[in-house]
Amino acid sequence: MLAIVLMGSYARGDARRYCDIDIVCFQDRVLQEPSALIEIIDGKYLVRSFFSTEEVQDWFVQPEKAVQYICGLRFGQLIVTLA
Repeated sequence: MLAIVLMGSYARGDARRYCDIDIVCFQDRVLQEPSALIEIIDGKYLVRSFFSTEEVQDWFVQPEKAVQYICGLRFGQLIVTLA
């Protein structure tokens, strides 16, 4: 694991009562884990997504992925760096 980042409405500061909490885990290689895990903690949905550095590099060279992911990175808040 390289870093854990808070994303979405909680990172932007506009979360409402029923918003989920989006956590993205960046790792140095693709693991056998599912790409996302969803669980309920304290009445809130917690969505944990996992991306490898290889996948993140694709965001910057494949337009369809850039549109899907890069805008969200603007508001991401680093929680911890592990590398």
